[in-house]
Amino acid sequence: MVDLKQHLELIDYFGPLVCAAIFTIILAFISLTCLNYCCVSPKDDLTKVEEWGYAHHMHFKLGPHRESQIERQLRPKYNKIDI
Repeated sequence: MVDLKQHLELIDYFGPLVCAAIFTIILAFISLTCLNYCCVSPKDDLTKVEEWGYAHHMHFKLGPHRESQIERQLRPKYNKIDI
């Protein structure tokens, strides 16, 4: 007789976890690059990613808007004043 039972090892159970992690990384990459730079024009409102970057003092572009424009729009929200 042929034994048709599957014998799974511990590493076999990590397949769905690895697949979900790869999917999440690809989705984050697409949303942070393609959608944020290609589908948002400089005339649109600030994106949440740009606001997050300003709040966490990231000094590189996270969207199509200039850093000075982001600072000008978000300075009242975070109560920052010029010295």
